Amino acid sequence: MKKILIILSVLFIFAQTTAFAELHKTQISNVSSIHSSFNYKDPELFKTYIEKKTMQRNALKEDSKNQEELIVPPTIFSIHLNNDQFYNKDNSSHTKRVDIGFTSHDMTRNFLFDKQCPPYLIVSDGKNIQELHFKEFKFDNPYWISFSLTQKEIELIQTAQEITVVLPEAEENIFFVNKRKEKIEKKSYKKSMNIIEQSFNLPSPIISEWKKVLENID
Repeated sequence: MKKILIILSVLFIFAQTTAFAELHKTQISNVSSIHSSFNYKDPELFKTYIEKKTMQRNALKEDSKNQEELIVPPTIFSIHLNNDQFYNKDNSSHTKRVDIGFTSHDMTRNFLFDKQCPPYLIVSDGKNIQELHFKEFKFDNPYWISFSLTQKEIELIQTAQEITVVLPEAEENIFFVNKRKEKIEKKSYKKSMNIIEQSFNLPSPIISEWKKVLENID
């Protein structure tokens, strides 16, 4: 059973959104890669953290000894978008592989990463809004799920003005202690679970970054 809970979670300051986004480019032999990693943090907590950090930097030196120790808010989930292009020997042509992956190790959230109950995107080009359910499943485990993007899915992201990430979350606690292995593990998805679809708006700088990753794709 699924419920939909829309959380209008937008990071408010450009510096905040870019501080935890990473864009990497690599060239190894005949493989060219560009990769975006974005760590989503609670907007309100992160906004407060930035404000306090700014106040500390602007404080007088004699007041620095009395400043509280600030802790960066934890990452709620991460998204990885990767574009690999494989060129032939004379670089005259290439094949591409574009993947998107979702992960979270936040034990206060019961996110599920399962191909039977996968995350998806809601994309808007300013005129039309549609759900983007990934067609080409790649890999999953309790903490990670990834997909290969189709050309149609790539085009939807390239033209998007707004993107919302929808992550399925169980209403029950899915973490448990495996006494035999002496470690904490996650329960697998079951159809009997009550699921809430948690929605998170991507900051516009991250949408722009995704478009950079998808540039020159034909």
